[in-house]
Amino acid sequence: MCIRDRSTLVEKIELKHNDRVIFGTNAVFVFQEPHKISKRRSSIIDDVLEIDWEMAQTELLTHNDKFKKNDEIDIEQQEQLNTKLKEIEEQFKNDLSKQEEMLKQQQEDYEKKIQELEERMQKETEQKEIEMQKKEAQRYFCLLYTSPSPRDS
Repeated sequence: MCIRDRSTLVEKIELKHNDRVIFGTNAVFVFQEPHKISKRRSSIIDDVLEIDWEMAQTELLTHNDKFKKNDEIDIEQQEQLNTKLKEIEEQFKNDLSKQEEMLKQQQEDYEKKIQELEERMQKETEQKEIEMQKKEAQRYFCLLYTSPSPRDS
């Protein structure tokens, strides 16, 4: 983390006279342009605003407090997202369970229909066999009664 005058740096910038640059939590630097140092000493306003270690530490603490607040907000948002994610996962599990139950019921229904069709086909096959046996018996009896017997000759 790099901070310049209470702002976190995310891109390359040009430093100005008396900019404070803070790296991490311990390294604090004040940028001073050499040709402006002599002008600064003569200025009453700059004498009032003296940039020193204590001022930089105060800025750093203020900046860190702002980050802590942002972190707390981020933690709240993360907790909300986690809660929402758990709700979505639970809904997904419920939906998945319902789908599995529906598929199981469909499978049972189809298996029942297949069983009924197999039984129906079995009955039809048995009926056809019986009809074929009847026709065969009728033909046999027809041949038996219509053909001349050896005694009749």
